[in-house]
Amino acid sequence: MSENISIELDSEFLKNLYELNNSQVPELSQINLDTLKQQVSNIKQYIEKINSNVSLNKTVNESSTSQEDMEAPTNYNLPTLQFIDPSTIKREKKQYYDDNGHPVKGKVLIIDDLGTITYQLSVIFKRAGYLPITSREIYDAVDKFKRSTYDYVVMDLFIPTEREGFILLEELKKISTSRKETSIFAIMSASTRKEHKQNCERRGAAFYVEKVGDWQKELFNMLLQY
Repeated sequence: MSENISIELDSEFLKNLYELNNSQVPELSQINLDTLKQQVSNIKQYIEKINSNVSLNKTVNESSTSQEDMEAPTNYNLPTLQFIDPSTIKREKKQYYDDNGHPVKGKVLIIDDLGTITYQLSVIFKRAGYLPITSREIYDAVDKFKRSTYDYVVMDLFIPTEREGFILLEELKKISTSRKETSIFAIMSASTRKEHKQNCERRGAAFYVEKVGDWQKELFNMLLQY
């Protein structure tokens, strides 16, 4: 059994010694010699273990690195750049939801300067499970088309004249083509002139529906073919 001894020791050394072992620093007069020796021994073993691991890692790294590894290769070739054709990229169809959070079959942009027409078509498409977005003038229509993607675009030719209608169709078709999209453009008009239909088809419209008889049903059935 060891006795308590009174010796001159550096207080900072004792503090660091005991803190390393998460122990409370005792008073100098109560230091047990055996305990102190054990503390010192534990610390020495810990330091020796660290030094041993450092030396081992250094030896392994030095032996695995030769002079040839340190020299830059003389026959290094730059990697060849790979370019991907945008048309080959598969785009996942974005899922849209209605105001109640239910998924819809697709998204439709309806453009007509008459509110009664946009309302009627909105009801038809909504009942069929689609999300309708309406616009009543060309600048607003272009802005809404740029901000989102649409499966279908249903637009009146006279908004208010055929000149604006042709311009709008060309602009929307140009945006759709530049974004590699497949929006279906449908033109509705009260005009029965053959040249109007031909000009719309030339500018990218999928079909042309005259506003006669039950034209809303005809329009919807033709869109479903796509």
